[in-house]
Parts: sequence; C-alpha cells; structure tokens
Amino acid sequence: MAINSVNLSRVTTTQKTEALLSSLRRNTAELFTGQGRLASGQRFQTPSEDPGSAARVLNMSEILGEQSQFITNIRHAADTLDATDVSMGEVSALIIDAQAIASQNIGTLSSPAEREAAAELIASIRDQLVAVGNRTFEGRYLFAGRDTDRQPFIETIDGVRYVGDTGDVYARTDVDELTPINLPGNVLFGAISSQVRGTVDLNPIISDGTRLEDLSGARELGIRKGSFQIVEDGAAGVVTVDITSADTAGDVVQLINDAATAAGAGFTATLTNNGITVTPGATPISIRDISTGTTAGDLGITTAAPTAAAIVGTDLGVSLSRTTPLTALLDGAGLDVTAG
Repeated sequence: MAINSVNLSRVTTTQKTEALLSSLRRNTAELFTGQGRLASGQRFQTPSEDPGSAARVLNMSEILGEQSQFITNIRHAADTLDATDVSMGEVSALIIDAQAIASQNIGTLSSPAEREAAAELIASIRDQLVAVGNRTFEGRYLFAGRDTDRQPFIETIDGVRYVGDTGDVYARTDVDELTPINLPGNVLFGAISSQVRGTVDLNPIISDGTRLEDLSGARELGIRKGSFQIVEDGAAGVVTVDITSADTAGDVVQLINDAATAAGAGFTATLTNNGITVTPGATPISIRDISTGTTAGDLGITTAAPTAAAIVGTDLGVSLSRTTPLTALLDGAGLDVTAG
C-alpha cells in the first residue's frame, strides 16, 4: 500500500500540521480498508468503493434471491400436485366400486333387501367422494379453485352442491412463467355440468300425503291457502270451507268433508289421481271463491252455475319430489326398476 507524501518546504506550521493530519487520516483509512479486504476476502466494503462491481453484485444477489423463491414455489407446486394426484386416484377407485355395486344389483336376481343394502353402500361411497372433494393441503382446500379458504362441496336438501371457484391457482416457476397447480372441483367431478332432463313425463299421482307445496295448481300458481264457499241449493245453503291449516291434499279433502258434516250438507270430496272431485248429495251445488280469494280456483273446482253432476277438479300438476314413491309414477301404474 502506497503512503502519501507531503511537501513541507513552503507552508506554515499550522498548514504543515493540517497537511500531516490529513495525510494521516487518508493513510489510516486506506490501512483500515486494506485490513478489511484481507480479513473478509472482499474487494470492497461499501458500494461507493467500486460502484460498477457493486451494481453487478447487487444484480446477482437479486437473481439468486429470485431463483431461490422459484425453487420454493416449484417444491410447493410439486407437493400440491402430488396431493391432488393421490386424491384423484381415490376418486377413480370409489367410482369403480360404485359402478360395480350398481351393476351387481340390476335386474330381478337381487332381492329388495340386497338392493337396499347396495343403496346404503352407494350412499357411503358418495359421502367418501364428498370428503375427498373437501380435502385440504397445508390448510387450504385442494379443489376449491382460487377460493381456497372456503369448503367447496356442501350438503343441501337436493344433494351435494359445488360452491367453490372455477379458476386455477398458479405458481410462479420462472421470471415469465406461471404454472397451474390445482384442479377445481367442477373439473374433477363435473360438478357444474348442464342439467340432465328426462324425456318421459313421469306424471306422479296425488295421494293423501302429497304436500300442497308440491302442487302447481290449476292455474300453475301453486295452492294459495284460504277460504271458499260451496253453495248447496235448497238445503244447507252456503258452506264456508277454510283450508289455511292444510298441509297436504288429504287435509284439504278432510276439511271439505268436515265442513259438509258440520253444516248438514250432502256433498262429499274425494281425491282422484290428479285432483279433487266434489260430488253433490241430493241437491245441486256450486263452488266459488270469496271476494278476491283464489283458493277454489287454485284447486280447480270452481263452477259457473249449480250442478247436480260431480265436479271433477282440474289437474293440479303434482311435482316429482325426493319422497314421491315409485308406485305413484306414470299415473299410478308405477315404475318397474327390476329390469334395470
């Protein structure tokens, strides 16, 4: 290391002292820098000592930091895809099991008890599939799309519903590369498929237990519960029937007959396959709504004039529900499932 010299021939004592001190400070600083380089093996301690080299070092540090993050992202992506692959394998195995159980119970060779047991097994497989669909990895739902904090599959009265997102989750695996690392539940299970509609009108019949909420009504506006009047000419007169307490079609028929009995009227009500029939007694009857009421019209039993013939109500349009028995389908003929 070079030691800086000082020309002392033409300066005052004060100037000489300041020059010596300045030289001492420079040499001390260079000595310190040299010692630091020797101790650390580094060419410079601060960027200002070599700006060009410092810029290159900082750029390299940024590149190394990015590469380290990319490696971390790739490892996380690989782990996530591995977990997804395992889950997909389970889904495939469960579906194969369900298909095998269903195939074994088609036709007349299986007894009702065997088919019931098979249905319970299928229900168990369904529950397992839902559990796989709601599986988490590192605290996040695997098959929820981008909404990884929300359970994607939920139970509803109509079955299982997918409420997750349909987008992909991406991991940055290079400077200009984003890699999808998930499989949304709608893709895995076809959870948002288009509606499948049958081509046959199953036409279920009305029974005593058919709920009023499952009837579309004669005007296709449902059954709006209220009161209506049945007028029996020359006998009981005006009989008011209140069905606000009714829950089922059987309740409506019972309330009509109870009102007739209480008034001493001769008419009776019965259920047909698709509606209500009111049969007069010894005298003609007419049926009408009260003021702005709609109940008799919804039940399809209003008349324009008194009649001695049976009043056959309009088809009330029974909706197919989860509790509709198979024997009620096809206008009461029932659905044959023994042939598959």
